[in-house]
Amino acid sequence: MVQEFDGVFIILDALDECREREKLLDSISEWAGWAIGKLHTLVTSRRESDIEDSLDCFISDCQKINIQSTLVDEDILTYIHSKLRTNGGMKRWQKYPEVQREIEMTLMKEANGMFRWAACQLDALRKCLNLKALRKALKALPATLDETYARILNNICSEYKENAFAILQWLVYSARPLRLEEVVDVIAVDVKGNPRFDPEDRLAEPREILKISSSLVTIVEESMETQGYLVEDGRREEYGYYNFQAVIRLAHFSVKEYLVSDRIRAGSAASYSIQEIPANRSMAEVWLAYLLQFEKPSLDKETFKEYPLAIYAAKFWMRHAHVAGEDNGAKDSLSMELLQCKGNAFMNSIPTL
Repeated sequence: MVQEFDGVFIILDALDECREREKLLDSISEWAGWAIGKLHTLVTSRRESDIEDSLDCFISDCQKINIQSTLVDEDILTYIHSKLRTNGGMKRWQKYPEVQREIEMTLMKEANGMFRWAACQLDALRKCLNLKALRKALKALPATLDETYARILNNICSEYKENAFAILQWLVYSARPLRLEEVVDVIAVDVKGNPRFDPEDRLAEPREILKISSSLVTIVEESMETQGYLVEDGRREEYGYYNFQAVIRLAHFSVKEYLVSDRIRAGSAASYSIQEIPANRSMAEVWLAYLLQFEKPSLDKETFKEYPLAIYAAKFWMRHAHVAGEDNGAKDSLSMELLQCKGNAFMNSIPTL
């Protein structure tokens, strides 16, 4: 197929963030071996040893471009300059060009080529309402991205620390991207409560979830499939359609990298360390608690609209429970409750089977 075109260009951005990068590296190596002059490939990545070892087999030094250079610094300066003039929280300094220059020069000096670091500092500086607070913050900038994330986590209001941890946990280990309304329901579930889920516990304004998790998460509009099923005359009919929906994601791959790392466990934000088995156990408990509320003979489209987490819970609770393993705790007791339920909660979880 490549030979049928004058030129084919493949662009792979952030190869280091690929979940199955070993397979992708094998594919890159394979098509590089075809030696087709019409096929051109551009790959961007941080310097990871396995990626460098794989690519070094078929690319030369002259084909490598180090983007940690003054060119990046110029881009970061342009980014900071733009944000200072367009960001709502930073526009308060528009009447003070000398203060804007001070912010630009200070952030440029400390950024060391890190866009993400600069973006996080700008988010933090938005909270400075006067010059004294601003200059105090500029003198106490965290030196690294790890220190930046630790400071963001430690500054989360104590009232919302549990919710913030839950949000980050689900975004790290969810089986698929989560819609905004799904995450809103996630943090409204109280596994030990009665009832376990009360719609009145939802956030009054869903997008204020960003205020809980600060610079660590973002909301984007993405095309996603909406799934569901109907039961008519004893038959279960599944349906699905695509539309644009508000999806909540971690703001950057480095956020996940930090949350699951050994580094966070050794630092001041250790309470936010997220580990696979405990996280999946907690997630399975929430899904089960959510499913146990449904005693109707069957779920319908209106129910799915009213309870947006129902489909994900039904489809994936067994996957999370399997990863968590046996623990003789809340997850296992909730599983038994679902399986032994005399009502229709178990039948409504059949999409997982």
